[in-house]
Amino acid sequence: MAPQKKKQKSGRKNALKRIAASRVIALKDLKFPLSLPWVIVRDAIPEGTKVANLRKKYPGYAWTESIFQRREDTATSVDGLRRYLRVNSGSIRAVTPLLKTLEKVKEPEHIVGGHALIRSLRGCGKQGNHTDYFSMKSHGKVKGAACPYSVVVALEDGSSLYVGDAKVSLPARSAIIFRGDVSHSGSEYALDNIRYHVYIDVNDMHEARKGTHVKWVRGKSSWR
Repeated sequence: MAPQKKKQKSGRKNALKRIAASRVIALKDLKFPLSLPWVIVRDAIPEGTKVANLRKKYPGYAWTESIFQRREDTATSVDGLRRYLRVNSGSIRAVTPLLKTLEKVKEPEHIVGGHALIRSLRGCGKQGNHTDYFSMKSHGKVKGAACPYSVVVALEDGSSLYVGDAKVSLPARSAIIFRGDVSHSGSEYALDNIRYHVYIDVNDMHEARKGTHVKWVRGKSSWR
């Protein structure tokens, strides 16, 4: 094996070791509901993902939408360096196996959608803490049994995400899956970085696992 490949595999292995072992699972072991608020799926996509090709396929002018930097001031707190690009579910071949697995193991109430690429340009700042969904307690008959999730896939080394105040490194080809009510924020990036993002919505937008009637709504201050 070439020294460069050995170094990359070693770096990926060490990064995974730094994550609590109980949170790292294999793609074949993924199932819903998650037993923890968030998990890391190792080797979520095949080797050989060509991120450079994505930069050629989607040049700079294609990334036209910025992602809000701070929850408390969505109108002005944008540095313009964290951008996203909506894509079709089958447009990025590398994530196809992961998407097929999500469709297979998701709960009946789930809908996998909202596919996008997130790109942090060189010098991108840290995003403010937020949740992708928030809950609104209401009254009435319980109509569902699932909660929503978000998925972020690391297409290249150097990817990371803050969960609460803890920075979680995401080795290339791994994915983090977290409940819609988990507080998180996009990391700062010194170098250009591209990730893949997908939502796991709840079709009736209700959660009843704990015996309560909760309405899930995508956060207005998070990108969507």
